Amino acid sequence: MGFYGRSLKYLVIKNKLKKFNPFEIKYEDKKTNIFIFFVAAGTNMGDHAIVESEINFINNVFNNKVNIHEITVSQGESAIDFLKDRIHKNDIIILSGGGYIGDEYVEIYYPLKRILKIFKKNKILFMPQTIFFKNKRRERKFIKLCKNCLNLHIFTREERSHEIFNKYNLKNIIVPDIVLSNEVKKHSSDVDILLCMRNDVERKINNDELSYIREKINGKSVKQIDTVVENIFELSKRKDELNKLLNLFSNSSLVITDRIHGMIFSYLTETPCIAMSNYNHKVKSEYEWLKECNYIFFVEDIYNDFSEKLTFISKIKEKESVNLKDNFIPLSEGLINLYEETI
Repeated sequence: MGFYGRSLKYLVIKNKLKKFNPFEIKYEDKKTNIFIFFVAAGTNMGDHAIVESEINFINNVFNNKVNIHEITVSQGESAIDFLKDRIHKNDIIILSGGGYIGDEYVEIYYPLKRILKIFKKNKILFMPQTIFFKNKRRERKFIKLCKNCLNLHIFTREERSHEIFNKYNLKNIIVPDIVLSNEVKKHSSDVDILLCMRNDVERKINNDELSYIREKINGKSVKQIDTVVENIFELSKRKDELNKLLNLFSNSSLVITDRIHGMIFSYLTETPCIAMSNYNHKVKSEYEWLKECNYIFFVEDIYNDFSEKLTFISKIKEKESVNLKDNFIPLSEGLINLYEETI
């Protein structure tokens, strides 16, 4: 279904989303309120990892001195209606990070535009993001909305997105994906090879390439998964579900993935990984943060490069991660600056 078909479907169900996914809170003025929009509530564990990491990051910055309110994607329209006449000038709107800025996910595209219009005088911060518009006219309209905001802070998570905003003279600061703010944990054990592949609109690898990969790892125990799980779970179980997935990565001998967070989960668990591109630039671009790590590899040409990377991995004697802590200082400072404006 094309953009206009998806848009029509969304506009038809928008009022039902408001009705069945209400957002309402008891407003507190004693602390600064932080509203995180577009919180994942579905089955994509990468998105859940982003939100969990954002909340931990914010609480570490503010030492739990703020009220954090999570607003799921389906609550977005309702939350906009609720907050437009209630939001305090000292409150902060956080737009959760990830790869949704663009015209692929209309369930975010439309409420995001409303946020930038309605709250253009409020404090807004984009957590580390990827921007990817298929249609340049829609891209320019989005940029115009950003430029109309009086106190907008944009953080991008890779160079390509950074360059797109720069092209429009829109200030943004590049930091890693927020999930990389977590500590690297010691690898557990080497069991299966984990084939963690997309099965959605962002998939780029074709069946012949996948067959070639399977041929090269033939004879070894292979477990195929996706970072999208089968069942939706309550947000209160988010941390437990993420730990289950990270344990799966930590107990694998190798991860082969076209998922950005498949690559990042591998990094965080010291699991050797061969990453490949999806339909846009986000995996390849995010790899730039990890290219000095000796157990994470990126393959551009599967037929020419995959076997070589397998050989490199087989020769790893001691794993070496990278120190990304200082790269998140601008994000901490951005949050602190917004907060101090409220005092």
